[in-house]
Amino acid sequence: MADDLDSWSDDLAAWEVCSSNSTVCPDPYASESISLACSYAYKNATPGCTLGDEYFLSRLPIVKQRLAQGGIRLATTLNRIFASPRLILPHEDTQDCGSEFGITIHSNIIIQPISCL
Repeated sequence: MADDLDSWSDDLAAWEVCSSNSTVCPDPYASESISLACSYAYKNATPGCTLGDEYFLSRLPIVKQRLAQGGIRLATTLNRIFASPRLILPHEDTQDCGSEFGITIHSNIIIQPISCL
């Protein structure tokens, strides 16, 4: 695993980037997963066949990388969430939800206070 970390060290900063500069951005991550599934996971796998060790071992480097990316991206997302006192979520309507819920909507975004105990 240490060799894997060395080979990925140049990629770590790119894994933290959220293209829309949002708190979370699952769409590009899901697109990556779909592309890798089509290119590797399902390649040469046919319905009803038994997948052997060679199949699993040949895909293991990608599985390790995706787990590492997931960990980096989760940590980055949590850092974004807890770095600011408020979580900003996209919303389509502009309305007053009332103070009883601790939510106020302005200019098509929901601003929800976050408290850490």
